[in-house]
Amino acid sequence: MTRAPWAPATLLTVAAAAILLTLLPSTAGKPPSAPLRPGPLDLSRCDLQGLFRDLEQYQVFNAPHHQGYLTDHSVWTARAIANWFAQGDEWVRGIPERLVDVTLLGALLHDVGKAGDPAVYAGPTDDSEFQIETCGGGDCRLLFNWKDGHPRTGFEYLAGRRTYHWLVEPDDGCAAWRQDLGRYLQCSCPLTNEERYVLSLAVGMHYSFGDYLQNPNAPGDYLDRFLAYSSQLEDALDYRPDVQGAAQLVELFCAIGAADVWGAHEAKDPSDGAHRAFLEPFRAEPRYLVQGSQWPYEKYHYDKAHQKMRDLSSYVRANWPPRPGRSRS
Repeated sequence: MTRAPWAPATLLTVAAAAILLTLLPSTAGKPPSAPLRPGPLDLSRCDLQGLFRDLEQYQVFNAPHHQGYLTDHSVWTARAIANWFAQGDEWVRGIPERLVDVTLLGALLHDVGKAGDPAVYAGPTDDSEFQIETCGGGDCRLLFNWKDGHPRTGFEYLAGRRTYHWLVEPDDGCAAWRQDLGRYLQCSCPLTNEERYVLSLAVGMHYSFGDYLQNPNAPGDYLDRFLAYSSQLEDALDYRPDVQGAAQLVELFCAIGAADVWGAHEAKDPSDGAHRAFLEPFRAEPRYLVQGSQWPYEKYHYDKAHQKMRDLSSYVRANWPPRPGRSRS
């Protein structure tokens, strides 16, 4: 006897499956939580125009050595990194090829913690840290002098621990994630979990590692900071570098810290075609020039700090602990 194509048991199975599907949360429009591509980040796939329209609302008056507004300095810092990669500079020789583009992205966004914070545009504070420019026609730009704690604020944005408040709301395909900047960027580029981890820590640690290069501080303090930031992301992203990867990331953080100081003054366009094309759309004019100021990269001897980077990388390589509950890699 021929079996009916839709026997009662089959119909029950299909019905049960349909009910289960209706109970599952929708993933439409959500960024990937795991790698969806075999290769490293491709910056040509990143769409950061919406974010940069917001960042352009912020000016920076970080006298006496910081030139440019927030976006100018951000692009100059990224240009410095791109040129170092093109030249094979000591700062970037220890960074693996798969992390080249995310390093450039980290340099470009290293000061994102200076934006998106309601405290900045709540009005002048007692210590005049923040000021709002008086402007006409509804076109107001925000001025600030330093914004203490901006690296941690930036990390918290990218780690999904703090809401990013937009002045110019994005209208792109990732706008649904606009308050969670980490997911917004993971959608906009897109980023793998490893790349989001690297980007988040690079933003959070660029200043402290840059400070290490200038001052005689104990390397153990910086390993502790690395681990403290890392622990906040490992479970959410299911990623933690092994010993070799941690040592490479130390050099990545130091490179961005050094590029941050290089980019306090205008940096030239990168010679690498792909990196130049990626940075081209972002405004980087020499606005707010500090007349007669000495270039801080040389003033603070960053041009002679490469060995300190290598020393810290070696220290981390020798002392990186295994992930809790797992054997050492």
